[in-house]
Amino acid sequence: MMKARNEGVCNIVCMKTLFFVFSFLFWLAGLGIMGVGIWIMVYKSDYQSLLDTDIYVIVPGLMIAAGVVVIIVGIVGCLGAAKENRFFLISFLVMVILIFILELTIGILAFVYSSKIKDEIQTSIKDKMNQQYGVNDAVTNSIDTLQQENRCCGDTGGKSWNGTSWQQRDGNENVVPDSCCKTVSEGCGKRMHPSNINNEGCLTQVEEFFREHFFILAIVGIGVACLQLVGIIVTVCILRFVEEY
Repeated sequence: MMKARNEGVCNIVCMKTLFFVFSFLFWLAGLGIMGVGIWIMVYKSDYQSLLDTDIYVIVPGLMIAAGVVVIIVGIVGCLGAAKENRFFLISFLVMVILIFILELTIGILAFVYSSKIKDEIQTSIKDKMNQQYGVNDAVTNSIDTLQQENRCCGDTGGKSWNGTSWQQRDGNENVVPDSCCKTVSEGCGKRMHPSNINNEGCLTQVEEFFREHFFILAIVGIGVACLQLVGIIVTVCILRFVEEY
């Protein structure tokens, strides 16, 4: 009887140790997903206005929120394990399951959207160029940044600016925006010549940008969800030992 009791104590101590190790990794994961979300929203949002949806803001926003919740939930879990308190452990288990579902959803959503970004970009960037460039400051800045950073012009090349509302606006003498120029200066877009204009289209670059960052979000979301699945299993085991001993 005493031997069984000692084995039970040993088992729960081992499970608690494993749980604390998991909690540390859980906190790191929370900081990680929150960091990735902030990084995307703050440093990688230059082209957000080129999309017709807010998905590029929504997904990182959900990751930031999930990261904060993960950190708080980790504290609840540690309290439950340290005190062997079933209420805290059950609360932790329920919250981890909910976060697991959220992170898995974020990962799948980002992964699916990364494969569909090409169709949306092809439609939206043409519309932004034609209707909003020079009118909407956010769109204008995004397109200028895109063209300067990637040394490209328009969606398929300099000629894609032909016939746009911007080009036909009264008082505009430019053939392409100044940001299309190899050396940017005021009025440099008046002369459409290969020596002066970056004539490669921007469509491929912006597609790769969004596809790459949605893929990062997908990997992080699904990866953290897998870690949480381990946490669910460990928590269930601890609950079983707490109930028995």
